[in-house]
Amino acid sequence: YNDRRDSFTPAYEMILVLRKPGEVYFDKDAVREPYDKATIALYAKDKRYKNPHARMEHLHRGKYATNLWRIPSLKGNAREKVGHPSQKPEALIERIILSSSKPDELVIDPFLGSGTTAVVAEKLQRRWIGIEKSAEYAELARQRLAL
Repeated sequence: YNDRRDSFTPAYEMILVLRKPGEVYFDKDAVREPYDKATIALYAKDKRYKNPHARMEHLHRGKYATNLWRIPSLKGNAREKVGHPSQKPEALIERIILSSSKPDELVIDPFLGSGTTAVVAEKLQRRWIGIEKSAEYAELARQRLAL
């Protein structure tokens, strides 16, 4: 992101997810978004639901995520930021990995950059392969993983 004087500030960034053909794993439950307390209270009073216990269970699990996620980008002084110009927030990578892989599966990032995908894959108990052509950024990723 650069200060844009000739257009609107981008509100979203596209994410491409590439998979092998065949059976696809996708876990919508892994990335549910919590309802706020007011919404839970409002829906809990709705008399149209025949099984209030099941309804409350659903409300406390949260709603299914849409294809628009509101995850703040990393600003210059963000605690997570390590010096890569297009570093992605760990929260974003976590949602992608949780929804599209199981523990011990392989995650591949062909543009590893500062190593965020590798760091998050380690935390989530996934195996990973990262590819980075810049020696500077590859070293940055190695340092993050050594912590």
